[in-house]
Amino acid sequence: MDTNEIYQAALKAKSNITYTGFIAQEVEEAASKSSFDFSGIVAPEDENDHYTLRYAEFVVPLVKAVQEQQEIIEKKEQKIEDLEARLEALMSIEIKQTESRTFTADPQHAKLSQNSPNPANGMTTIEYFIPAGAKEASLLITNSEGKVIKHQHLPLRGLGHLELQSFDFQAGQYFYSLLIDGHAIDTKQMLLINK
Repeated sequence: MDTNEIYQAALKAKSNITYTGFIAQEVEEAASKSSFDFSGIVAPEDENDHYTLRYAEFVVPLVKAVQEQQEIIEKKEQKIEDLEARLEALMSIEIKQTESRTFTADPQHAKLSQNSPNPANGMTTIEYFIPAGAKEASLLITNSEGKVIKHQHLPLRGLGHLELQSFDFQAGQYFYSLLIDGHAIDTKQMLLINK
């Protein structure tokens, strides 16, 4: 194979390679539109010269862009977390309000609801139902050690509620039970914060 054949084979091999890169004029236009003085563009000095790019000069602005983008992503992730926490809190409130509004009871059976709000910081409400045939009804509140803190007689039959001020108790975990004719019908747990 002579020199010309080797040269032609090399040209053919080179023509089959797909090169990637930036077009210098487009880079110049983008830098100009963003008012960025980019040192990576070498403009032609005369009509016989060509545009060239210094690819090493792309590193610093690209790293800076990635850092700025990461900061935006982290802020958005934090905002999403905050919004999800707020949504969860709102849904919890809505569920409690729905449970409170839909508190119904079988007229033959006593029922005790979960206090709302729970945990409580201030006023908390306990709803209950006492059937018409009950002779005696009361609410018994004990601390986590089982000591009776309050024994409240409940004179009404049917749907009723008892409002408690959490500041009348020490902060902590309590249990309350509905007693009908001396029998504990149900027991619930409540947490008092008292901030």
